[in-house]
Amino acid sequence: MPDNEKSMAYGGPMSLLKKKHKHIRDAYLKSVLLEVDDYLDMHYIFRSEKQYQGLWGRLVALGDIQRAEEHETRISQERYREEHVYGSSPEALEMFRQMMEQQESFGTKLMRLMMSKGLDPITVYKKANIDRKLFSKIKSQKDYLPSKRTVMALAIAMELPLDEAQELLREAGFAFSPSILSDVIIEYFISHQKYDFDEINAALYAYDKPVF
Repeated sequence: MPDNEKSMAYGGPMSLLKKKHKHIRDAYLKSVLLEVDDYLDMHYIFRSEKQYQGLWGRLVALGDIQRAEEHETRISQERYREEHVYGSSPEALEMFRQMMEQQESFGTKLMRLMMSKGLDPITVYKKANIDRKLFSKIKSQKDYLPSKRTVMALAIAMELPLDEAQELLREAGFAFSPSILSDVIIEYFISHQKYDFDEINAALYAYDKPVF
């Protein structure tokens, strides 16, 4: 498929065959990015599924990508658990609060996970490029849930294997999405135990996605 046609197929600069990627000089980085590209062919819905192939499939993909990313933006932000019962009766809200008192917070589970791995929290949040105030909020506010991006950064900083990274995301109410390009890129690095933020950011930048 020609470069310009491949770009149309996925709604943007989606391939390392694009001209901008030919300027990457570092051989190791180029090999990593090519592996990411192959991983996307198998795991990113808008490349892997037959319904998005061919001229009509490419047109359908453009709309579906936009809707998927808009939905992701809405659901992936930081929030408080009480928002899930917003608008409920006072009795239901009080029952929810009592239930929350009996459950561990995300922050407590996070700190326990760090302790079990012998990790220094300060080192972790600095490596994840997370603000100290935000990290304190995660630890101290029982009903607070960080954004999906923050949880992913923590998983990378702690060098979690994929199953543990998935579990950490679930604890905050998230999951890797095969329809979100940045999710699949990050999933590649975690699944291959590559935790270098510079490499991850280089791949995200290569596909015009926000870096950590």
